Amino acid sequence: MAKAVTEVAIGAAAIGASFIIPGSGIALLGMTLSHAAVTSALVSMGASQIMAGLADALRTNKSGIAVAVTTPIGPWAYGYGRQKVGGVEIFRESNNNTGVSGSTSNNKQLHRVYALFCHPSKIGSFQLRIDGKQVLLTPSGSDWVSFSPTQAVRNITSISRTAGVVTMHLDGGGIIGADGTTLQIRSAPDNTLNGTFLVTQPNPADATVLTYICGGPDIASTSGGSARTTFSDYKDKIRVSFLDGNHTSTFPTLLAAGTSWKASDLCLGHTLVYVQMGYDDGVFPSSIPNVSFVLDAKNDILDPRTGLRGWTDNAALCIADMMCLPKKRGGFGMTIGTDIPTAQLIAAANLCDETVALAAGGTIRRYRCNTFFQLSDARGTVLKDMLSSCAGRVSYQGGQYSIFPAGWVTPTLDLTDADLAGPIRFRPRLSISDTANAIKGTYVSPENAYQLADVPAYAMDAKHGFVSDPYLAEDGGERIYKDAHFPCTDDSATAQRLAKIALMRLRNGQGRMTLTCKMSSYRAVACDVITLTHPRYTYLRKPFEVLASRVVFKQMKGGAVRPHVELDVTETDSSSFDWNASTEQLTPQGYQQPQNVGVRLCAPPEDVTAYSGPGAVIDGITYPSTFTTGADGRVQNSIYVRWLQPNDANVVSGGHLEVQWQPLAAVTWSGLAKVDPSNDHIFIPNVTDGAQYNIQVRAVNCAGVPSDWIAVGPITVSNGYSASATSGSPVAPPGTLSAQGLADGTANITVLPFTPTIGTPACTPSPTILTGLNQSQLYHVYYVDATFSGGTITPIATQNPADYLNKVGYFLIGDIVTPSYTPRYQPSTFSDLGNSTTSNPVAAYDNDVTSEAIVSSNWWTTGSPGSFVGHVSSGQCQWAGFPSVSPAGATTLHVIASFDGGGSSGTTISGSIDVKIGGTVTNLVSFSAVTAEADYTMTIPAGTDLSTISVSGSATAGAGTLPGSGGCALKGFEIYIQ
Repeated sequence: MAKAVTEVAIGAAAIGASFIIPGSGIALLGMTLSHAAVTSALVSMGASQIMAGLADALRTNKSGIAVAVTTPIGPWAYGYGRQKVGGVEIFRESNNNTGVSGSTSNNKQLHRVYALFCHPSKIGSFQLRIDGKQVLLTPSGSDWVSFSPTQAVRNITSISRTAGVVTMHLDGGGIIGADGTTLQIRSAPDNTLNGTFLVTQPNPADATVLTYICGGPDIASTSGGSARTTFSDYKDKIRVSFLDGNHTSTFPTLLAAGTSWKASDLCLGHTLVYVQMGYDDGVFPSSIPNVSFVLDAKNDILDPRTGLRGWTDNAALCIADMMCLPKKRGGFGMTIGTDIPTAQLIAAANLCDETVALAAGGTIRRYRCNTFFQLSDARGTVLKDMLSSCAGRVSYQGGQYSIFPAGWVTPTLDLTDADLAGPIRFRPRLSISDTANAIKGTYVSPENAYQLADVPAYAMDAKHGFVSDPYLAEDGGERIYKDAHFPCTDDSATAQRLAKIALMRLRNGQGRMTLTCKMSSYRAVACDVITLTHPRYTYLRKPFEVLASRVVFKQMKGGAVRPHVELDVTETDSSSFDWNASTEQLTPQGYQQPQNVGVRLCAPPEDVTAYSGPGAVIDGITYPSTFTTGADGRVQNSIYVRWLQPNDANVVSGGHLEVQWQPLAAVTWSGLAKVDPSNDHIFIPNVTDGAQYNIQVRAVNCAGVPSDWIAVGPITVSNGYSASATSGSPVAPPGTLSAQGLADGTANITVLPFTPTIGTPACTPSPTILTGLNQSQLYHVYYVDATFSGGTITPIATQNPADYLNKVGYFLIGDIVTPSYTPRYQPSTFSDLGNSTTSNPVAAYDNDVTSEAIVSSNWWTTGSPGSFVGHVSSGQCQWAGFPSVSPAGATTLHVIASFDGGGSSGTTISGSIDVKIGGTVTNLVSFSAVTAEADYTMTIPAGTDLSTISVSGSATAGAGTLPGSGGCALKGFEIYIQ
């Protein structure tokens, strides 16, 4: 049946689509047929296609900012899981009734009602936040009322700092609900640990262990000090009441407050909150504050495993519920069991509920969806955002939509050569613009007041427990990032796992191919994993994921038209979904930095490194050349020092940085007094080549309080610049130079643009062709670039090495011998004579030995046991059209070719290359086994009219044991006479 897939392609290039499934907002990827044609293909031809829809151009990243909107006009909102929302204010009125909780200090009250969601909600252990900070509330009948809090204080039993992350253990069962709140650390053994910090609870099940970010040197585990909560005091001036959407009456407290709100003001089916504030200029000193709410949202989600409806943050169930919303309410109007198959939804929900270990202990469910959206949001964008929470896909098959969270799929079909009905079209690698070796992005961080926070960049590097980064090496040492956004994910560990899945899908999916298969492969559909055994590519049950499948019709020998299945597949591997929390999970990077009390602490600069030498990329960091040329023409060296700007507002605003250096073993330091905090690097001048230097950097905040010195070194000043320039070793890669002999007796040398192998500054030669040179002579081609800055260079050809050796700033591009002029003749036409079509026949005379014309032959089997019939197709191609010239001397015919083949038991292969001169045919070479590429030559007598010459190549595969298949191919890389 028909099947299609919607995929959240994180980090992949956006691909345009021209057809949208009616009413879905989902676009078919890469389809160019008309609406009617595509519909027919989907229904009657069993099409199966990866679908992108939800184009990135239409995507709006959720910022995480949620404050109340004071206009009563606004779109309805939906919420899934647990999320921070502001709501739309639909009622506001003040009066002079008795203050909140009976207070009579001031009798003015403000009454506000907010519509949060257009559906019932669980509410749960909600939070009221004012200006982003949690307000403590206590139950009062059906309402909740603020109070003057007693701050919780716990003793610190142990505290340590590693790489800027402080971990502390508290007594007394810890502080319940401290995750994402601000604590004041007092009297810690090291004063740099004291201050006010936003804390995180790494293990949701253990409230005694908390962490926070505080830069400084590592500190071994010690004890002492205390942690104290910092909740704001709103006295008894706030009262909150909810209507969860299942209500049948309105707020009793609001009705009794003497406002215009009536008992008939119900807003049935909607989640509402009533906020009452009593006037107190000590509590609300400036203006009416912004309010927001953290609560459990939609509470009528169907779980087909139990048949019950209720609240869940299970990603698969949330996605299914969104798809079942009426179209007028932002959904797709589907029904579980009819449009969404129940069995697959149960499997998806079970996968999402699996537990995954956390680095700090405890577990978390594999995929959770926590988000909200408005009915003004494009539903395709909403669906794509929700799918990102589980790296999921939605497939369409047989009139039903199935949800597939990211996870390894057991192969459903094993293919061999016997299942193929045509050639394999193979693309071994994605383009550089489509690939990446690291993923970075954002998620919504509860620890950062539900604002967007950076996901720690994921790469297979030492930081993530890998000995080396194979993908970085494959990409030539260049760090290539792709962005991945997870607007429905509120956990750093999960976001990091999703980032890895995005990276591994890119890297494991490099090789892509199209297979033409027999109809027995019809059951393979998009999102399935199949295996392929193909001796030519040395594949033995290699797994591939099906991207698309379609039925095509091919005309067979004799004119019959038969259906075949084409599968677009990509490489895949189960390692895409592996995860080792103990080595791969990093600490979150979306935290706020310390709010240091009285600016008594100062955050130091981070990631300080130093370098000396030509431009280079080291560990993903791009370093410029440290060489400069003075007015006198002398080349001088320096040391480049870089850092990340301190994430401390008291440094950035009014502070500065200090950089010092000293020769190794020296006593005194040299340095710059003040460096603007907006700078992230300096060059240290007047250093000695070959000498070693120590370097240290620190920050000083606006109050004059310095951070710790961050030391780096010793750094050796490079003296390799002149050695690189004068050693006589080429700096350009092979193939940069080529030479041509001309009919006038001179020669040219062509210089292509290149990037020097000892650095990164790309060079563009001008001129690109050096003319007027002697033939059959050795030339050295060099250029002058004293600052090693690259750009436009002037190549110079010389036969005297002294022109460039031992000269600073002179770089050898390479050496080359100019050829003598020799005419070369090639065919210009071809005739395809076999019943197997020759592939790319013009490649035999395109002056490119990397391309090939392929003359092929195949045999295959039809029928059934007891009546198998073998079929053979053979290939033959003739090349002619040499120019009508008769060289006075003897010439040589060159045919560069190879022969390949194989198949099931008993398969025979044969081929030949024959040369016809006039009416005489001569066999140049015959093949009966696989033969590597070689240059086959034949002497052409003097005075021969070259237009009478033709070259013929043939390939024939003999049938083996039935049933079976096989084939062979003669590859012609180049044919010419010289």
